[in-house]
Amino acid sequence: MGVDVRCGDVLFMDVHKPHANLPIVKIGSKEEQENVKRLSIVCYLRLNIWKQTRGKTRKFMERHNKTMKNLRAK
Repeated sequence: MGVDVRCGDVLFMDVHKPHANLPIVKIGSKEEQENVKRLSIVCYLRLNIWKQTRGKTRKFMERHNKTMKNLRAK
């Protein structure tokens, strides 16, 4: 299966199925082609992680995120 994903499109898929990217086909002038970049943002949510956050306050989550950020910086 192939999907023609264009600028501004969002693609949701089952990540447990085989998948891959094809090479980018650069079109336009040489200057435009030099500026072509692929940007992939991979977001996922594990069910058990989501369940653990239920009932937590925003203040708790902000404090937790700050703690985790500080740990990664060390």
